[in-house]
Amino acid sequence: MDNDFNTYFLKKKEIIDKALLMVLPKDNCLISKAMRYGVLNGGKRIRSILVLVAAEAAGAAYKNILDIALAIEIIHCSSLIHDDLPAMDNDDFRRGQVTCHKKFGEDIAILAGDALLMYAFEILAKNLKKYQIKSERAAKIMILLCEAIGSRGVILGQVLDMKSENKKISLKQLKEIHSLKTGKLMQVAVRIGAEALQLSSKQTKSLEQYALHFGLIYQIVDDILDEVGTKKELGKMPGSDKKKNKSTYISVCGLGKAIKLSEQEAKKATASLRVFGQKAERLRQLVDFIVGRRS
Repeated sequence: MDNDFNTYFLKKKEIIDKALLMVLPKDNCLISKAMRYGVLNGGKRIRSILVLVAAEAAGAAYKNILDIALAIEIIHCSSLIHDDLPAMDNDDFRRGQVTCHKKFGEDIAILAGDALLMYAFEILAKNLKKYQIKSERAAKIMILLCEAIGSRGVILGQVLDMKSENKKISLKQLKEIHSLKTGKLMQVAVRIGAEALQLSSKQTKSLEQYALHFGLIYQIVDDILDEVGTKKELGKMPGSDKKKNKSTYISVCGLGKAIKLSEQEAKKATASLRVFGQKAERLRQLVDFIVGRRS
């Protein structure tokens, strides 16, 4: 990642971090503390930054879409709290700190995850009006988001992921799992952003294709890092997927092929952006960042 993009990325991250700090509940109620902990304890903010960068590629200012980016980030953090629970991935560390259920207990962690999910929709419902989005389009945005994170999207991906443990699955099946678990939220992030900005059908499809490949790249690199990364780099213990006999790109393909797959998906992602020309250069650089990340 070159210094120019590094500066650009960190500025976008700072925008998201400051906005999250402002928008989350500030009281000292236990559930509010757990919600803040689940969101504000670090994180790269990739999904929310993706929303902002995609908007810029379409010629829009980030302020016109910031609330959508925040909602997407909060939904993601909600899913991480639930993923870490003993009944699911049973992880003790996340982003270099103990997981939410380790700090607050399983009961409060479950409720914090639920509360964050509801809070994301509350943010959208309250703020779509200020973008002068008509009620019909606002309803469509809500429906798209519900479908993407529900039983036909992210949640289905998590079910398939858990049920693939201790099983031999094909590369096609693995891609299906992660196109749902990881890719769906990224796809809907750019899709509802496109709806809010009233982009053309061609532009919207281009961004959705990009986000699909982007999500797969992210997961492939995640699997690679779990194999070769360190605790300091990852903020959690490496090798956890192998210990749980989870199906990963490493277990299905091997390390060498997984690296090649990430490069292939990167080419597909950047090829999806032709309709935007040079305006999408930051989106292309974001792909390079994901492929080269170490945490």
